Amino acid sequence: MITVPLTTNPAQFMRATRQITSQKILEDYPRYKRLNVSGDFWAPGFSVAPGSQFQTEENINSFILQTRRNQGIL
Repeated sequence: MITVPLTTNPAQFMRATRQITSQKILEDYPRYKRLNVSGDFWAPGFSVAPGSQFQTEENINSFILQTRRNQGIL
């Protein structure tokens, strides 16, 4: 979980986070880079909750399930 100021654009923040962490992971683990032509380590999508609200376990599991369906995994 990450907390950012309300003035932060969630999509822009997540795009930068994905790019930076993907680059680091793919540099540190070259076998993933060979298998991943997209250059993006992470599955598409992200979930945002307003303010100090936490996502419930049910919401997180639902999000993961929907992401996997969108990927054609389930």
